[in-house]
Amino acid sequence: MSGISKYTYTTLKQAILDYTEVDDSVFTTTVLDGFIMSAEMRINQELPMDSDRFVQEGTLVADDNTINAPAGTLFIRGIEVFDSTSVTTGKGTWLEKKDQTYLSEYTDRLTGTEGDLTAQDVTGFPKYYAMFGGATNTTTTTSGGMYLAPTPDANYMFRVYYNKYPTG
Repeated sequence: MSGISKYTYTTLKQAILDYTEVDDSVFTTTVLDGFIMSAEMRINQELPMDSDRFVQEGTLVADDNTINAPAGTLFIRGIEVFDSTSVTTGKGTWLEKKDQTYLSEYTDRLTGTEGDLTAQDVTGFPKYYAMFGGATNTTTTTSGGMYLAPTPDANYMFRVYYNKYPTG
């Protein structure tokens, strides 16, 4: 195919300005960067690349029903928990992704009370997770997190499988 070349950031910006027949006083760098980042986000969510898949291991904390998503997380593919407090070998158990309201109803049914999602009265080996938060994707505290139900009753080892937002 003739006429198709690899775009750099500079040539892409210029191509957008040329196509729209305006100059950089109308489409400032800030505006163009916003367009480009929005397009990249949509492409990465709808057409995820295998090269952007990552795995992070960690240890759940007994009596704590939340874990942070790894820094830079675009989306979580799955969470695997091991019936071990020291290794992530052997067969793990995949947690089932549910909505936050499901986790709240699940813990309410088990306790016989109407509590809130963050209630940690129900402990055991986790079965479910639900996503919450998310913002800048730059750190573990701004990439969102997951509620677990039941709340872990031990420091089980886990793996989070996720796609990371690639460098734009």
